Amino acid sequence: MKNIFAEIENFPEKKFRLRCSYVEIYTDQVFDLLKPQEKLTESLVIAEDHNKEFYIRGAMEEEITNIEDVMAKIHRGEHNRHYAYTILNHNSSRSHTVFRMYIQITRKNKDTGHEEMQESILNFVDLAGSEKVNIHEKALPTCEPTMRHSSNAKESPHLKERIRESQHINKSLFFLTQIISLKSQGKSDAFIPYRNSALTKILRSSLGGNSRTLIILCVNPCLSQLEQTLSTLRSVSYTHLRAHETGRNLVCRL
Repeated sequence: MKNIFAEIENFPEKKFRLRCSYVEIYTDQVFDLLKPQEKLTESLVIAEDHNKEFYIRGAMEEEITNIEDVMAKIHRGEHNRHYAYTILNHNSSRSHTVFRMYIQITRKNKDTGHEEMQESILNFVDLAGSEKVNIHEKALPTCEPTMRHSSNAKESPHLKERIRESQHINKSLFFLTQIISLKSQGKSDAFIPYRNSALTKILRSSLGGNSRTLIILCVNPCLSQLEQTLSTLRSVSYTHLRAHETGRNLVCRL
């Protein structure tokens, strides 16, 4: 992100307007991480515009002017994100998040003398890791010691919540991998099921069309996590996003 603001400094003849939003996808529902505390439980709706593109209705968009503004928004959002204790991580993220930066550029066309406006969107996506549902049955949080060896352990509210979260995380990651696979095969968008999950709806514009996408896999080098690491690598080993040319997203001429 520092490079973005450095590039802006290199073009004083252009006018830049930057905004951002920060949402999480928790149990396949979308929540705004930048909303006031009392409104964090209000879920957002994913709608379609006249171009059949998905957008998040009601997501807050806040102005940013420097990297300090960006980090402040991220820290604020992370404070509101869903985290919980699990056997693999004492502070495990239980949701996917999308930090979206909107960049609007106005410049004067030297040939026509008219001002042109173009827009770009950068999506920074943090995906929760896939989990085996049964790992949550191996350990209950220390706050429930009486339940640890109880015959009713599987009825623990904590355990039920972790299992429900894992199921939603795994399902959305499956649909995302499926779409990447279909895109790599050159399938038409008409035959790609973007509507299967909130995550794939939001990322539709990043996975095809006038866009570029970079996927970074995070794996654990510990031998005890070898199975999880191999599963992560296998999930994308047979896929690749086809390279295609991108162009300016010209919005209007003023």
